[in-house]
Amino acid sequence: MAGENSSINMISLVEFNNRLAGRLSEADTVLTALRQDPVLTAGGLVKAPKLGNFTDALKAEQDYTTLYNQFVERLQQLHNAITAAQKATTTIAANYRTTESLNTAGAKEITNALADVPTALGEQS
Repeated sequence: MAGENSSINMISLVEFNNRLAGRLSEADTVLTALRQDPVLTAGGLVKAPKLGNFTDALKAEQDYTTLYNQFVERLQQLHNAITAAQKATTTIAANYRTTESLNTAGAKEITNALADVPTALGEQS
């Protein structure tokens, strides 16, 4: 069965999770700045620079708004991906620790249960 001999390097997993936390903080900072900057937005709407009423100026304003919205959307997707990765690594770490604890406890219980066997067989320690 695949994965029977798998192991997890907890130090690497924790380090990766810490890096994710840093990246999540960066994404949050940029998203907050983009959404709350009064130069960029007003009432949740993009404030495109006013370049005039000629065709190229209006097209540039639309392009600016589109680019801004795409950037915010991509940052939100990055935020969501980092959050999902953090959740997954945290769950893996918790489950791995729990499994290791259960395995260790199980081994100790077996050892304790067998502790009297050598005496019962007449062996001396």
